[in-house]
Amino acid sequence: MTDESGKQSALKALLDAGTVWAATGHGQPMVDGAAAALVAGVDSPTLRILAGAPARSADQEATELAGDVFAELGLALPTKFSEEAYVALARLKAQQFLDGELSARQLANELWGIYSASDDNPALAAASGLGDWYSLLDDGGIPSDEAAVDARVRACAEELASGAMPRDHRHGNRDE
Repeated sequence: MTDESGKQSALKALLDAGTVWAATGHGQPMVDGAAAALVAGVDSPTLRILAGAPARSADQEATELAGDVFAELGLALPTKFSEEAYVALARLKAQQFLDGELSARQLANELWGIYSASDDNPALAAASGLGDWYSLLDDGGIPSDEAAVDARVRACAEELASGAMPRDHRHGNRDE
């Protein structure tokens, strides 16, 4: 990995950590991402401060420093607990699924959790009920097989990861 590709990878990881923080308030991924970015050669005054934050105050430190860190690096960060933050986290999880980091069931559960945490954000409603298909499948409530449900989840993930809002995957032909 070249120095430049290492920096780009570290910035991507920091952006992902920022997305998690913006939607959840969990600061430790931001602190870890800041430290990794420094190691990769990315630098800014506030990034250094954030990278040294103790675990016990990571949430508070991230809240206080995130805006400055991202501004110094010329990166956009969604406002904490905003609709944009929740949608960005859903897109991140969809990409993680497409990259093989999550199973279809895990993505379905993650999307439900994001939707619930967002106070039923209408922008995420279409993706929120994918886990219900697995419950129906497990309970024998639909004559489908798991591959068909996985395909429904994959279609939603591809829509999210592409930047589109997903079609409504909560309803449809129960015989699929």
